[in-house]
Amino acid sequence: MCFLFIQSTIAQQDLFIGQMVELRTEDGNSYVGKVLSLTDTDISIETSALGEITLDRASVNKVIYKKGNDETDKNGFPIDYHNSTHYFVNQSGYSLKKGQSYYENVGVFFNSYSLGITDNFSLTAGIEVATLLFGQSPPSLFITPKFTIPFGEGAGGFSIGSTIFAIFVDNEIFSVGVAQASATFGTRNNNFTIGSGIGFSFSDGIAESVLPFNVSGMWRLSKKLSFMTDNFIIAYDNFNGATAILSAGLRIHFAKNGSALNIGLFRPTDVGGDFLALPFISGTIPIK
Repeated sequence: MCFLFIQSTIAQQDLFIGQMVELRTEDGNSYVGKVLSLTDTDISIETSALGEITLDRASVNKVIYKKGNDETDKNGFPIDYHNSTHYFVNQSGYSLKKGQSYYENVGVFFNSYSLGITDNFSLTAGIEVATLLFGQSPPSLFITPKFTIPFGEGAGGFSIGSTIFAIFVDNEIFSVGVAQASATFGTRNNNFTIGSGIGFSFSDGIAESVLPFNVSGMWRLSKKLSFMTDNFIIAYDNFNGATAILSAGLRIHFAKNGSALNIGLFRPTDVGGDFLALPFISGTIPIK
């Protein structure tokens, strides 16, 4: 109880008169309205159903910032539930809510669909079509199950998952993948993630000599822009060697439907000469 009161007090420090909020109380009730007045002990809001109501600040254990019907953070920026689950490539510790889903296209040739099975478990299935269009073999398929454990409201979460690829070569199927665990710290709009994984194949087992690490982050700059970075450190040969792939770019948010366009540059550190960086582009469209 003491922890909830402290957490609620910290959240309520960001309230201001005229702001749209949802206030959830310890008895399980929820009230949505515009803040009319604030004192050290009370919060008064104007609701559409009940009119003006006054709540004891100590009874409020959760504050959700809203803009119209959309949730916002304390800066008034919309909370992006769909895109906060991932960066350019890496997954974050946040998950889709149950029933939420989105379509994503990466570099034209990679297409996927993600669905929140529960609030803590999501599943992504995808296909690449380059081999179908330009090659003689069937397209490669991939699937990504992801389980998350939240640290707390707006605090981040822990995720564990795996991406498994089915690759067709000369009429044979090769199944390879990577298992990864990550920890995300921060809110859905502003956070950073650290993680590690290991590659494997169903024929050869775990690739003990290769271990990738990742450090990723996203920071909301405005209602329409977020800065994003996705970085990999790949250790090999029993940690006697390592290489890194660094990236930076922008996520462009489209407020009307929650979709986003991701534009970035990736650069391996062990490539010299006149090579600058590889462009990256992807887009997401929420289905629900």
